[in-house]
Amino acid sequence: YSLLDKQKLQQDVKKIQDIYLQTGRFLAKIEPKIIKRKSNRVDLIFEISEGKKAKIGAIHFNGNKFFSDAQLKDEITTKKSKWYKFLASSDFYDKNRIAFDSEKLRRFYANHGFIDFEAISSIAQIDRLKQKFTIDFLVKENTRYKTGKISIANHIDKFDENLLKDAISLKT
Repeated sequence: YSLLDKQKLQQDVKKIQDIYLQTGRFLAKIEPKIIKRKSNRVDLIFEISEGKKAKIGAIHFNGNKFFSDAQLKDEITTKKSKWYKFLASSDFYDKNRIAFDSEKLRRFYANHGFIDFEAISSIAQIDRLKQKFTIDFLVKENTRYKTGKISIANHIDKFDENLLKDAISLKT
């Protein structure tokens, strides 16, 4: 048992609200109800109205020149909400998924020669009805590098350089 503390109660309401926010439920309402009992005791009930999850209304990329928005959208896990995707979970806002998508973009660009690529920011803005998000990724592609001439400097006598050449997957 513990003492009823209004400040702790508000902190608990905030924690519950944060959990719902992390799952994309921006309209969730948490209302604590206090029911007085005998012997100076109370029952505490949190009445929760979850509300709908905020969906993804649009995804934009800024700073991309080499790859189109459509190509980059194929590389990330977050997807725009569509009416026929009622069982999907990738079309709801999730800040952790957005961070993961920034890393996926970095890897995608690195695999295509953009070693200095930067995912500068990912900004999520919710509409005034708190139902749909617009996600903006700000990227900086920088220079694309290509493999030039590949050579092996061998200073070991009687060592077959072709063994090393066959092991290297990079091509000119």
